[in-house]
Amino acid sequence: MLPWWVGGPVVAAAGAVLGLATGLNATGFAALSVLGVIAAALLSGRRGGLAASVLSFLALNYFFTAPRRTFVVDKTEDLVALGVFLVVSLVVSHLFTRVEAERQRAELREREVGALYEVAEGLLAGAQLEATLGEI
Repeated sequence: MLPWWVGGPVVAAAGAVLGLATGLNATGFAALSVLGVIAAALLSGRRGGLAASVLSFLALNYFFTAPRRTFVVDKTEDLVALGVFLVVSLVVSHLFTRVEAERQRAELREREVGALYEVAEGLLAGAQLEATLGEI
């Protein structure tokens, strides 16, 4: 897993460069950024997703909201859209981080159940407890 200070900024920067190079509009960039936030959350965990969310929000404001190349927002509806984007990207990041943590816990439980099954199988076959545990 990448450190958060690498994963979040790298994904946000890649999304900004791709969005500007392909001539995406603000809506397309926002959709691309949400995918980037998901990638950062999976690669760097909760902090990486948070960093990608905030940096994508700033990039969306700076590059795609009038007046461009500033952090000033002229229209109230643009401010609302930016706020909604930030909230959605933060929630998506949080949810994907939780899903990944649950997946890891499920894999651990699967390994534990497999080990318990081997112990039970060995004991039912008449093996000594110490020998069965030693094999595991």
